[in-house]
Amino acid sequence: IDIELPENTTSLSLYFSASVASVYRIDDLDLSISWNEGTPVEFTVSLPGESEPQTGEVTGLVVALTARSIVIKTSDGYAYAYSDNGISGVAIGDKVKVTGKQGTFAGINQIKNPEIETLSDGNEVTYPDPTVIGSDDIAAFSEAFAYIKLTGTLSISSSDKGTYYNITVPGSDKQGSLAYPTQDVSSLDGKLIDVEGYFVGWTGSGKYFNIAMVNIAASSAKYFTVENNEIGVDATATSATIKV
Repeated sequence: IDIELPENTTSLSLYFSASVASVYRIDDLDLSISWNEGTPVEFTVSLPGESEPQTGEVTGLVVALTARSIVIKTSDGYAYAYSDNGISGVAIGDKVKVTGKQGTFAGINQIKNPEIETLSDGNEVTYPDPTVIGSDDIAAFSEAFAYIKLTGTLSISSSDKGTYYNITVPGSDKQGSLAYPTQDVSSLDGKLIDVEGYFVGWTGSGKYFNIAMVNIAASSAKYFTVENNEIGVDATATSATIKV
């Protein structure tokens, strides 16, 4: 897009909101100045008060894997590494050393575009009992890297920006979203599913609950919905039958 600035403009602020789906982001944004028209504006690489990103290093066990990220269990918690170019040559159960620039996305600390060294493979991975997330508590949930279980209807959609794996949660306007799954889940499209994995932040202005998936399967849970919010019954009736 072209932005024409009023005369004597000295600063410009831009805000981008990822509202398409949970894994939608903007990378490699280029701001350039046209010297032919308008007032030149000096763009800076960082915002006032920001410092150069620090390099981070963690060692631990890979417990969740997506096409672009890994969740690592360390000696004192969890870490998250994300790569714009994708993650390859890594498997769940690998012990790895990860180095790269530290940053934050979707409220989650991460190491961006990391270098990954595999120290050993085939290590045993165990998972805690999942925290079950439902319509009553999904909106307020914020525990980074919590191991969770979510039930809902999987909806797979594609656009020129990518493929999205969103989960409609009965009774909530929030949606779960599978972050770049490596497993083929196309057979579950449109079906009620149970998914377990690690919570890796909110995107889409707080609409999408991102999950680094570990397990997914068709659900045996039973739900029904009623379209009408009100049901009327004659006040003089001694009984009524309501079908849903």
